[in-house]
Amino acid sequence: MLAITNGTGQIPNYEFIVKENYTPSKELAAETVMYRVPDYYRKAGDWFWLKYDPNGIIEKEGKVAGCIDCHRSVMSNGWLFTGPVRK
Repeated sequence: MLAITNGTGQIPNYEFIVKENYTPSKELAAETVMYRVPDYYRKAGDWFWLKYDPNGIIEKEGKVAGCIDCHRSVMSNGWLFTGPVRK
């Protein structure tokens, strides 16, 4: 992705990120989507969050406090964790 170079950068508006969440036994637990919407919620980098279970059912959406609280630690990096992927 050109928006992220050397572990830093900004995602443009109307772009999204999808993260697969796995259990310790490597089974799919959920999928999380971050969607950048201009002027949606400036206190959280204008990100809209969605969390789906493995069957595609929405578990959480919108201004999800747990997502915001966790990602607040990387707000200076566009609210994105960009470190190496853990295996």
